[in-house]
Amino acid sequence: MAWNVANFVTLAVLFAFLSIISIALRFWSRRVNKTKLGIDDALIIPATLCVVGIAVTMIVGTALGEMAQHQKLEIGPGGPIYNNSRATYEKCNYVLQLLSLASLGCSKTSVLFFYRRIFSIHKRFELINTTLIVLIIAWAVSFFFATAFQCKDPVTFWTTFEYPRVNCVDAYSFYYSVSTTGFITDLMILSSPIPIIWQLQMPLKNKLAVACILLLGAVVCGAGIARFVTFINVGRGFIANIHDVTYFTTPVFAWTMIESSLAVVSANLPILRPLLQKQTYTDSYLWSMLRSTLPLMAGYNQQTPKSGSKASLPRKFHHAGKDGSSGYQVSMDGVQMEPVPPLDHNIYMQREYEVA
Repeated sequence: MAWNVANFVTLAVLFAFLSIISIALRFWSRRVNKTKLGIDDALIIPATLCVVGIAVTMIVGTALGEMAQHQKLEIGPGGPIYNNSRATYEKCNYVLQLLSLASLGCSKTSVLFFYRRIFSIHKRFELINTTLIVLIIAWAVSFFFATAFQCKDPVTFWTTFEYPRVNCVDAYSFYYSVSTTGFITDLMILSSPIPIIWQLQMPLKNKLAVACILLLGAVVCGAGIARFVTFINVGRGFIANIHDVTYFTTPVFAWTMIESSLAVVSANLPILRPLLQKQTYTDSYLWSMLRSTLPLMAGYNQQTPKSGSKASLPRKFHHAGKDGSSGYQVSMDGVQMEPVPPLDHNIYMQREYEVA
């Protein structure tokens, strides 16, 4: 794709707008559905602000740093001159890296806390979820500070050309590790609820529906792969284009914006279902569904009889007249019922009788 200032700025504004709209709809959905706000909602706010910051930085970079433009190289007696435009470009590059890591870290953690809301009934999942939360926070914080101090003196990043820079990490290897580990963490997050979804006592089509809703983050994996491939290609041709860096690196910044924005949007989409349908697989519905399909996996149903024992339950029988009249209702206490043998995972089936 041939980049220019117009389509670069348009991309920045468009994806920032998508993030803002999605978070606005998220909180509207919470209000419509009368759902209590949680940590997942709180975390998506800074993630969105970072995406907006990325858009602003991209616009500033095009206006003052020749970003998405062919570099206007000034040659002096000793070689290329490091001018103000190049310094602004490098500052924007530096800020974009930090904002992207902060945004992705908050988005990933928000998704994990959203899963925690739904599947906290499952103790094993809760343990896995906690481990992933700690891992993602460690990933985001460690790479954030590693990026901030990739040069011993951060000022070096925007005061000298890439070659030769001293007391700095190898940029190619560093960005490679960030992209690779980021993609791996995305896969870990997306795959974490799959085992529970597969265990739900519901038709296959419903399982697939739930999985599709929760796996909307797969689009982020796609964007992450595209960004990674773009970075590899840019890295291989970087030396050959060393005097036109401001234009040659444009695709990396574009995919940085796309990935960060889609991470926010995909974290918000599962919460928007109440705006489209009365019956939803998110939050309260998923919670009640899990309680009904996997009740004893959390051990919260204390009234379920043990295997081999009888349950004494109050029963109500409703008699309807032939003409459709309401008839009468008879209550019977102490009806003895043989329990159904336990299924896997200590799940017990309940019999229900309706007499007409």
